[in-house]
Amino acid sequence: MLNFYLKFCKHNLHISFLLILALIILTNSCSRDIPSNIFKMNLNSHLTTLDPAFAKDQNSTWITSQIFNGLIELDTLLQPQPAIAKSWSISEDGLTYTFTLRNDVYFHESQHFKNKKRKVTSTDVKYSFTRICNPKVASPGFWIFNEKIHGLKEYLNGQKSEIDGFKIINDTLFTIQLERPFAPFLYLLAMPYGYIVPQEVVENSLFHQNPVGTGPFIFKSWEKSRKLILHKNPEYFEKELPKLDAIEIRILPSKLTAFAEFKKGNLDFINHLDPIFVHEILDSTQKLKPEYSSFCELKITHQLSTEYLAFRLDKPDNLFINKNLRKALNHLIDKKALVKNLMNGIGIPAENGFLPYGLPGFQAHLKGYDYNPQKALKLIQDAGYQDFTKVPEFTLYTNPNYQKMAIFIQHAFEKHGLKCKIELLEPSTLRKEIANGKIDFWRASWMADYPDPENYFSLFYSSYFSPNGPNTTHYVSSKIDSLYEKLNKSFDINKRNTIIYDIEQAILEESPMIYLFYEQTTRLIRKEIKNFYIDPMNSLRLKKVYKTKI
Repeated sequence: MLNFYLKFCKHNLHISFLLILALIILTNSCSRDIPSNIFKMNLNSHLTTLDPAFAKDQNSTWITSQIFNGLIELDTLLQPQPAIAKSWSISEDGLTYTFTLRNDVYFHESQHFKNKKRKVTSTDVKYSFTRICNPKVASPGFWIFNEKIHGLKEYLNGQKSEIDGFKIINDTLFTIQLERPFAPFLYLLAMPYGYIVPQEVVENSLFHQNPVGTGPFIFKSWEKSRKLILHKNPEYFEKELPKLDAIEIRILPSKLTAFAEFKKGNLDFINHLDPIFVHEILDSTQKLKPEYSSFCELKITHQLSTEYLAFRLDKPDNLFINKNLRKALNHLIDKKALVKNLMNGIGIPAENGFLPYGLPGFQAHLKGYDYNPQKALKLIQDAGYQDFTKVPEFTLYTNPNYQKMAIFIQHAFEKHGLKCKIELLEPSTLRKEIANGKIDFWRASWMADYPDPENYFSLFYSSYFSPNGPNTTHYVSSKIDSLYEKLNKSFDINKRNTIIYDIEQAILEESPMIYLFYEQTTRLIRKEIKNFYIDPMNSLRLKKVYKTKI
């Protein structure tokens, strides 16, 4: 009996050992499939696409930049750096760009590839760029190539089936030929519209829902209106990157809900601190209160955006065709008080030029308009009015989101005797009315599409009149037109800075706008998040981010 019992125990111990061993193996196997180092973030509005050809808002730009790469990318100083292209050269005349591609960049796995590993070649670059130009695709990013690429006009007219300016030399050499020099061209290629995509996947799947790129993270799943999951790309060409195992993106439109989730540790960062939370988390010196500084950090950086008021200048019966009146109004707004009282001190009074603080080419030594009622009164008299009270009533148009700002400006004018009404229009209606020249004075902002002064000065180029271009004021100056064209042709930094100063000075003299402030952006970041950098373009850079345990 004892012998039998010992044999029974031994047999069961053996089974138990095997069960435990199997459990350990299963646990280790599962742990490889379930990411542990996860970055958790929120989007405050729904995603509509993951196709970079249609990435026209911040949310789609943020997410596609994790899944895809372009030939180049911008670093935290907004300078072009190699990505799929390991190097490039520009011809002396500024017309031909030659890119040398890396030979170790692979698309993420897809059932549409004959082999599991599909290398990126120049053919993919040509396809991706031609796709952006294809009228049937109707990409909103067409403008990055429009009127710039040699042979594009013939392609659009149906005279040619290909675009001559996109040329494959071999698998790793690709050239782009421009119609005329355009110094900021590299910046355009760093946008999502310049990301490289695989033709066989794009044309044989619902690509906007199941993207395949070359980026540091691979698309895993998407529950519409709820959650998006990206996993680490183990074959990413930048060795030892990314550092995260996964990204979990939730869709929480409610700012209150998102903030509560951040406090509970269910989100790793909050983008742009909403004014409703400012007094709760910041003290009078704009530093985090102790209950928040214990678990998170506040980062404030310049954002490439200028807030302004604009005048329509080409209507004979318009009050604002009087330059001295426009200059007088510039001196009546206390921009420092506006930033302090309306923006909780987050922003920089726009007392320089149109270019925002933080943009390469910003002219810190340029003297713009300060708050000076005495100068304003002199200018009003030069404009032909005895004093402020003699100026006819005018209307400031804006949308309901900026009503408080409009009231601040209205009070700034009225305390000196000017009569200013406020008219609120829905954003889409306001944009339409501005573009069609139906209103004379409105609030607006310009956020950089890419970090070059040309992007801002296009608002003053006479060939870009709205509704077909960004020049909504219909400002006309042969001097500005000439300087703008010189700026686009010049690659020399010193020459460009001289041109930029001249343009800014000329615009200040004419005052087609009242610059209010240069925006700043804020982010709350949990302390366990490392290598989380922000830049003036408010990009989302996650490939070098990692988490530590606090």
